[in-house]
Amino acid sequence: MIKLDLHTHSVASHAINTVYELAKEASEKSVELIALTEHGPSMKGAPIPSYFDLVSRIPQYLYGVRILKGCEANIINTRGDIDIGKNILDKLDIVLAGLHDETPFPEGMGRDYNTDAVVACINKGLINIVSHPFKKRFPTDVKRIVECAANSRVALELNCSIFKDYDLQVYEATKVMLDLCKKYSVPVAINSDAHVACEIGDNSSVLHLFDLNGLDILNKDRDRLSLFLNRTK
Repeated sequence: MIKLDLHTHSVASHAINTVYELAKEASEKSVELIALTEHGPSMKGAPIPSYFDLVSRIPQYLYGVRILKGCEANIINTRGDIDIGKNILDKLDIVLAGLHDETPFPEGMGRDYNTDAVVACINKGLINIVSHPFKKRFPTDVKRIVECAANSRVALELNCSIFKDYDLQVYEATKVMLDLCKKYSVPVAINSDAHVACEIGDNSSVLHLFDLNGLDILNKDRDRLSLFLNRTK
């Protein structure tokens, strides 16, 4: 069970449950903290930009669960631009970004094209975590991404949702990524990417696939997470 789940979605971005339902489920599972990370507005079905101004009004605690207000921005080009402005990002507790379909970023451009975009995004210094650095639809050179992250203040995600449906290519790339994260001491966030409340905190899909020993797990406890977020502000 993930006690600090840094990647969750509500009805605000094509998921099933409300913020209150997510928090209640987290409380019932003894999950201590969740980050609300709705998709950036360039994705089909995502909230409008003003939503991210409103999230500050959500209480810091619901059902005893600490609520971080964040986003999962979309990388939209090879310059590493994302679809949420710095004026909004500065108000959020945590910022994830990644490559997604149904956004302006084109599919089928190849590994180098995708990698250039992720590396450029990291180098802009606006995000905390790269979400799902390797996806079936957006293959990347994970070695380049890890090496870039090692020279930045950015963590990489082990996304549990991706492994609900096993894919050998994604598994092999993720294993390489994790081995390199150990080598270069790059923090890794193990997140559910929950789109349904029952997925909150669920890391069962990855436990039997990967050796997590030796990883700097960003969300292993509140002190580690606070130190990281404070350093990246």
